[in-house]
Amino acid sequence: GCGSLSASSGKLFYRASNLAEFDLESREQRLVSKATRPGCWINMIPAGGLLLVPEGSSGCICSYPVQASMAFGPRSAQRPGAESSSRSDGTRKK
Repeated sequence: GCGSLSASSGKLFYRASNLAEFDLESREQRLVSKATRPGCWINMIPAGGLLLVPEGSSGCICSYPVQASMAFGPRSAQRPGAESSSRSDGTRKK
């Protein structure tokens, strides 16, 4: 198939129809996004704590709705449904 692996210190990133990652510590695979797919070369670049995905599928006739460059940041370690201690403007709640 097409698509090359890229890696950070703790994860492998690759094309599995969609954007996918494999966590080297937990040994679990996870889809990063179902809205797009990476192109056929190295299209997922882990750098500076982000996952950068330059657009690489324009001209394809696949049924993926988003053809755009993307940047993904780390998820918060906060539990789902827990109240945030900061506001959207970055200030802390009292």
